[in-house]
Amino acid sequence: MTSHDPFSPSLAAPAETPELSEETLSRCARLLATGEIDWPTGLSAEQQSALMAEVRRCRRARLVKFIASLIATDIAREGG
Repeated sequence: MTSHDPFSPSLAAPAETPELSEETLSRCARLLATGEIDWPTGLSAEQQSALMAEVRRCRRARLVKFIASLIATDIAREGG
């Protein structure tokens, strides 16, 4: 199966940058937010901005969940 992966490191920047689906954008943002992949090259300025915003959203959500779990743990330890 051959599919066009805009985040493939061996892919040279094409003359026209392919449109990224919301699913691809979200998946890559999650991987970037956790440090699992490097920032992709060959994206248009618009795609970079959209990806950066989604990475920020993912990181903010992870931070909120982490803080909430710390608060819940602290409350449980104190006996509620």
